Amino acid sequence: MSTTRVEHKPQRPPRLKRQKLVKPDFAHWPKAWEFTVRAAEDAEGEAIHALVDASTAQYGYTIPACSWARVKPFWYVAEIQGELLGAVQICIGWPVGRVEMLSIRPGLSHTKTAKVVKALLYHAFHAMKLDGTTLICSLVAESQTDFIRILERWGFRFAAKGKMLYYQLGDQLKE
Repeated sequence: MSTTRVEHKPQRPPRLKRQKLVKPDFAHWPKAWEFTVRAAEDAEGEAIHALVDASTAQYGYTIPACSWARVKPFWYVAEIQGELLGAVQICIGWPVGRVEMLSIRPGLSHTKTAKVVKALLYHAFHAMKLDGTTLICSLVAESQTDFIRILERWGFRFAAKGKMLYYQLGDQLKE
């Protein structure tokens, strides 16, 4: 009895045609979204006030009427072509400072909001570190759960729960 040995070679798939690479025409794509973060000028006080009111109104509270004539050097703003996108107040202290009133223009996409928030906080933290602050505290509304979760991911820790109180100085204090 004779056996014939047949060698089986696996069949290779047919070669795919090489696709021609097409480079995208970037001239028709939208430009990159770029904005500037800088220290606010006193002349922008009312614009910052409007931004703060619009931002806080969505969480159910507003800032009482007060003078916004002097905001420099206590505020940083993010702007694009002269239009304010966001603002944050820094309260430098030693060893504890505060970052307050982070306000972003309503209606921005989540991605753009995140970029503005990150840039504003970076500049605020850097300014405070340069001035000697070693611990930063901030008040965040309880309803801002998404923002709280982001801050916790960045390393913030929950300190206390309470209420924010205000006292409006005016003619009450006379010398």
